[in-house]
Amino acid sequence: MLGVLGTGMRASAVARRLLETRPPAANITFFGRDIERMAELELAGARRAASPADLAARSEVVLIVLSGLDEIDEEMRGPSGLQAGVHSPTTVVIGSAMPPEAARDLARRLPESTAGLLRVVDAPLTGRLESIATGSLSIMVGSSSGAYLDLRPVLDLLGHSTRVGGVGAGQVAAACGQIVVAATSMALGEAAVLAERYGLDLDQVITSWRNGEINSDLLESGQDRLVAHRHDPSLPAGEALAWLQVAELEAARTTTRTDLVRSLRELYQDLANSDLGDADLSVTQSFVEQRPPLGVWRQAAQGETPDERDSVEEPEDVRVAEPGRRAGVRHVATPAARFSAVPT
Repeated sequence: MLGVLGTGMRASAVARRLLETRPPAANITFFGRDIERMAELELAGARRAASPADLAARSEVVLIVLSGLDEIDEEMRGPSGLQAGVHSPTTVVIGSAMPPEAARDLARRLPESTAGLLRVVDAPLTGRLESIATGSLSIMVGSSSGAYLDLRPVLDLLGHSTRVGGVGAGQVAAACGQIVVAATSMALGEAAVLAERYGLDLDQVITSWRNGEINSDLLESGQDRLVAHRHDPSLPAGEALAWLQVAELEAARTTTRTDLVRSLRELYQDLANSDLGDADLSVTQSFVEQRPPLGVWRQAAQGETPDERDSVEEPEDVRVAEPGRRAGVRHVATPAARFSAVPT
């Protein structure tokens, strides 16, 4: 029997995938704090648990898809918490981001508090919602070899899994992968804005990119969103921050200098603090569009007052015969002048 503990789109997508691919005799039980999603999953065939404890009592495997360590701890403890419902051997799968040391601590603590009945497997379920729906996730697993072999039939319903080490290793492997995803997505956002502001046809440019060495699944899945400036969530942008924080913690522990990770973490912290965090990762395009020029921030930090309309005329040979360029004399304001001209 399989259980899913979680809230939000990712948890619902996992539950729906399991409902569609489960063995005939398997039941899927779900518990979450979102009443509407619970009702939708119940209509789809899932059984609704009354509490995390009730979920554990009905399940041999519980996949936890929550937003962080605090939520996991909250759902574990107390008379209605997951631990209270464990009365037979049960495997808990950590499917969300948490510091590797915290995952290892859970793997030590939970078996002790349940007389050895509860074991922990670290298997972050990262990827687009479409990848969950099609069972094409790439799942990095941290566990004992025995636990992995026992759990693999369940993980195979969601995608391709690889055991990379003990508990905690799955978190590190997933975080390393998410560095690449976060960096690529921010690069695509900046490149898309730069290309459009020059006057290029973004759809044409991205199609050209896809025929070269920079092609990727992120580029293919993001093309329509970037061209249309439509960022309905498939891979929520706010989720990247948690993985970058995991990567930073591990970099500090291993004394690894990760300048890019630090910069990305700062950028995605700003994005998460905006109203864009729940949109798709391609919303880095809108994030870049909304940010003022860097020179403005430097002047503000130094307490400088922008000069009046400090502008320069472009040379004629730069303006002539370039695609997408406006004809005639143009005056390009400095970042400070552009910023001061924005109406308040």
